[in-house]
Amino acid sequence: MTPSNQDNSHCPICERFIGNELICPFCDIKTRNFKARAMILTLSVTSAIIGLIYLTLYSFYKEDNFVNISEITKFMNYATISTEGRIKTVPYTIVDSSKEDSIEYFSFILVSKGKEIRVAYSPKPEKSIFRSEVPKEGISLRVIDGVIGIGRKDGKPRIYIQDVKQLEILEESK
Repeated sequence: MTPSNQDNSHCPICERFIGNELICPFCDIKTRNFKARAMILTLSVTSAIIGLIYLTLYSFYKEDNFVNISEITKFMNYATISTEGRIKTVPYTIVDSSKEDSIEYFSFILVSKGKEIRVAYSPKPEKSIFRSEVPKEGISLRVIDGVIGIGRKDGKPRIYIQDVKQLEILEESK
């Protein structure tokens, strides 16, 4: 029985069955599809390496997520954004009764271009902040990587922060 010309499972020289091998184990001759397979292997390894380089470079890239307060909508729930504005009112604070001069919670209203949004901070139980770290009324500041949450009762968006370091003071009050 002679193999057909298009059958790549037989050696082109000794005509023995070699299956899916690239080199005939009997006569050490490269099969017909050796170059095609080698090219596919080279192409796939090269594209995998290029993809890994691309993913590595992309992981270092941080997109600027700055959003004006007027652009925030209720459809942006759980989005991480940065914004800036001026503190409109005296921040509302809840003092921690177990620790002297520490704050359990604070929030304030941030205003920019006539629009306002509430910014709220509630530290983790093991972390507390002091009254001196709460921003004052009239200060212009930037909120960095705050998470938008929509109020259940009123449906208004709020910005939640997890650390005081997410507040960057741009300008002191005049």
